[in-house]
Amino acid sequence: MHIGCEIRCEKTLEKLFEGAVVGSKVARMISGRWTDFGATVADNQTALDFYLDRATRARLLLDGRRMQDVRMRSYRAAPVMVATATGDLAAVAMLLRYGPDERSVRGAIQYLRRRSADRDRGPSFPDRDHSCLELLLRAVACEHGSVDGFGSFDESGYAVDESGGNEDESGGNKDESGCGVNVVPALLHLARCAVRKALHENFSLPHGIPQLPVPRSLVSYLDLEC
Repeated sequence: MHIGCEIRCEKTLEKLFEGAVVGSKVARMISGRWTDFGATVADNQTALDFYLDRATRARLLLDGRRMQDVRMRSYRAAPVMVATATGDLAAVAMLLRYGPDERSVRGAIQYLRRRSADRDRGPSFPDRDHSCLELLLRAVACEHGSVDGFGSFDESGYAVDESGGNEDESGGNKDESGCGVNVVPALLHLARCAVRKALHENFSLPHGIPQLPVPRSLVSYLDLEC
């Protein structure tokens, strides 16, 4: 495995992510590469978790981005977006534990919302997509990106212009169903997001959660397990 060469020459960590996010067979079809950490998705996810943990503890950055935010070039998206698109709940959960860029998380949420809207006119929305959406919503303070100024995001997790009549009579943004987006989240949820943000800024997410002076019942909540 030539990870050092890949980082220096390709400016990507894609080879580390592929097996864990899309699986060995899909990775071979899309990028033409075999994965390095075994034939199963579970083996690759164990390896990726190891590297994410070490990169976080060492405060490593690649072109100013943390490991979980390095764009997967063959897939033209951030890892959390790719994992969401494949419906792999385990991969999404692992990436969220380390705190990917919030713009990518919001992009993944909007991607699933669009899929849900399309499913309303066709086949039912898969349970795995419901589970992914529920998990992603735990990682953001507000349900819609426009609430705190982020706006909408494309399927790569990057901002797009949302102008063009998508406002209600009071000037507030609407979602695709026409409902207002100013949903007030629970205080406990806002507190979780604030704590996770502070830990993330200090490169202490998720391994710093068990060290917090909080009841053990809150540890799993802060780690997005419930």
